[in-house]
Amino acid sequence: LPDVPTTAEAGLKGVVSGTWYGLMGPAKTPPEVIAKVNAALNKALQNPDTIAFFKQQGVQSVGGSADEFGRFVRVEATKWGSLAKAVGVTLD
Repeated sequence: LPDVPTTAEAGLKGVVSGTWYGLMGPAKTPPEVIAKVNAALNKALQNPDTIAFFKQQGVQSVGGSADEFGRFVRVEATKWGSLAKAVGVTLD
C-alpha cells in the first residue's frame, strides 16, 4: 500500500505494531489446568514441524509461561489504550 502513510508519517512516532496470538481461558481456571495446557503448548512450539510451518508463514513463535503472557497482554493493553486516548479514539 504505497499511498498509505506509516504511523510515523501520520504523526505517531515511536508506535510499533505487530500481530500476536495467544491462548486464554476462563477466569478462575485451576492453576493445574493452566500449567498442563501451557506445558503442552510450549512442547508443541518446540516441535520441528511446528517451527518449520510457522517459519514458512513468517511467524516467530515465542512460548513461555502463563505469567509472562499475562504481563505481555497487560503491557499491550496499556500501550494501545494510551494511544487511543492520546489521539481521541471514542466508542460509538
